[in-house]
Amino acid sequence: MFPDNFSLVFRTVTTTDVSAVVTWMNSAYRDDFVRRCWPTETDFFGSGHTDAKQVRVLLTQTGSLTQLAVYQVRLLASCHMEKSDQHWQCRYWSMKVIAKRKELITWYERRGYCRTGCYQPFSYNDAGIGLCEELRFELLHKDLLP
Repeated sequence: MFPDNFSLVFRTVTTTDVSAVVTWMNSAYRDDFVRRCWPTETDFFGSGHTDAKQVRVLLTQTGSLTQLAVYQVRLLASCHMEKSDQHWQCRYWSMKVIAKRKELITWYERRGYCRTGCYQPFSYNDAGIGLCEELRFELLHKDLLP
């Protein structure tokens, strides 16, 4: 897929990237091709994962940074980070996963993430139309430093 001299470029997301980020995120979470290969959120929602307004809000948050990993012109990854205690040092990763996505949680556990037992409510206003009730996020955690 990538040549031996493959090199990623990491850069900060700008407002000119918003449309591309929205398209990429929505295809990663709800694309029909992805759905044939892996259970997705399509069964829970009737619309996109994110929209331009949500991405713009992230870009304007004080103490946060959103990065892209790009190969040539192809967007491969994004990461949104927030300062903790006024530091950017990254000691752990944490993420919210829809608790009903058991296969995805298991996949992350195999990669060193731990279930914390902490849950957060799910905002249907942020994700589109909910096709099932009682959704919530589960917080996963992975230590990066020994």
